[in-house]
Amino acid sequence: MSPSSAVAAASSSSVLRLAKATLLSASSMHNKNATQVSSITISHLKETSDLFRQLATALASTNHAPPMPRVPQPSTSTTRIDQAQAQHETMERILKRSAAASSRKMSEMMMTPLKESGINGTYGTTPLSTIMTLLDELYVSNSSNSASMRKNGLFVDAGSGMGVPTIAAALSNRFHKAKGIEFEEKWHSQALIMKDAYDHVMAEQHQEQKQEKPNDRDSDLDSSTLEYICDDVTNDDAGHFTGASCIFMNSATWDAELCRHVSLRIEEDTTHNKETGLEQDSDGEQRRQQDVFVVSMCHKMALPSFDLIDILSMDANGGTFNFFISRKSEARHDGADNESKNRYNTVSNHFNFAVSDSEPMRELRESSSGTILKELIAFASNSACASPAAGLQFLAAVGASEPSVRTMILDDNLWKSLVACIGTEADLATRALGSMVFRSMVDHAVGRRAVSDRTEVVDAILAAIGRKNDHPMVRANLLDVLGNVLCDSPLEHASDAMGVILKQVRYEAEQEGNDIRGEVIQALEETLAMRRWWRGEQRRYWDC
Repeated sequence: MSPSSAVAAASSSSVLRLAKATLLSASSMHNKNATQVSSITISHLKETSDLFRQLATALASTNHAPPMPRVPQPSTSTTRIDQAQAQHETMERILKRSAAASSRKMSEMMMTPLKESGINGTYGTTPLSTIMTLLDELYVSNSSNSASMRKNGLFVDAGSGMGVPTIAAALSNRFHKAKGIEFEEKWHSQALIMKDAYDHVMAEQHQEQKQEKPNDRDSDLDSSTLEYICDDVTNDDAGHFTGASCIFMNSATWDAELCRHVSLRIEEDTTHNKETGLEQDSDGEQRRQQDVFVVSMCHKMALPSFDLIDILSMDANGGTFNFFISRKSEARHDGADNESKNRYNTVSNHFNFAVSDSEPMRELRESSSGTILKELIAFASNSACASPAAGLQFLAAVGASEPSVRTMILDDNLWKSLVACIGTEADLATRALGSMVFRSMVDHAVGRRAVSDRTEVVDAILAAIGRKNDHPMVRANLLDVLGNVLCDSPLEHASDAMGVILKQVRYEAEQEGNDIRGEVIQALEETLAMRRWWRGEQRRYWDC
């Protein structure tokens, strides 16, 4: 074990010991009857509160800073280098045949410069090398050596253009099917020419392999199926992303509204993956539904059921761009059995965990099948087991972890406690810490969705923002929370929801004659106006 690993392991074990001590103290406090509590409340409450504070401090010290994009290193494996060379040669044959069948030059197909065609229509393409590097990063390099792993999954390119990334995915031998979806018919027509060239070259190579190695069973394997569809990726009824194991988007020029719709479609379509059950591969054998990866350029898609696991800096569109990688797992690490955890070995070591997740936080969440963290959250929300300040400090530390927020939002008492903490009866410290818990949760899409789905929580935040003479830090935190919730990308009809909320608050402000509340509404309107201007929208939904 390296020195850094030893430090991380010691930190995880110490956090877990402290968590168990905190849970034991809180449990004993909770289980006392009224007579017993009266005799020990002060000392025991202080002890439990101190333990919660220590645990919160320990977790906060391990929280990760926002990740910096990393440049993936090329593989040094001789086998992988040979495979990459073969894939490039195959792509060159496909492009030459496509060029012969169209008016475009081969160089234009390899890297088409950005071309304007209206909002969301600026076109660029992702080179073969970037897709190959991306797939090497996502999946274990030697997985292509196993026949059972070769055609296992569906690749979907949303906004596929002329189809180069889709073909690159098909050539990787990691998917049984690669599908491209393009709205513009002129690019889709070019993609169909590319598909004809792909089918022809694959048939040629298959025949060449049969002649060179007539007894080689691998030469009998079918090539990945390639499909191009001319349609809107946000089509509600098409189910374009259903069954996908990897979704790719060259989304550098997409506006916020398109990102919102695509995120919503991905969320809904991928929730149907489990309904498809076990699928059959090309040999007729059943395979488990894979984890789902979403790769988006420049924009981190707001996907409540996905974890952000890495950010890569790679070439595309004639420049260098950031690629945000999120993953939705069939079985998460939280309390998963050994078989479920072993399935994580089918992806690269870079992508084992969410970037917001520290090792101690992960160990705490997995311990005892997740019951320790769930009980600690419940006790932290109960003022009879710990002081509000100590409990909220712990909850804010837990809220920094995207996967852990999924555990937090399941506790109904937590929401009641947070609403009370920002209410008029709470003292300043409690209101400030309560607002910090909300703020940590809405840093993640799952937290924003959970807040927006609870009308009583939104009402409490609005009321707290409009409260006269409250501390600026409390109002600033809650304004930030509300701003995130109102503009949450995956919310269907989010724009209409903004208008309803703002009209209601404005009406209440006018009825109460609350000048400060009116100023808050004006600030919110100006913020939303700026965001809508950035998105290229004309209409303002809060206009009466």
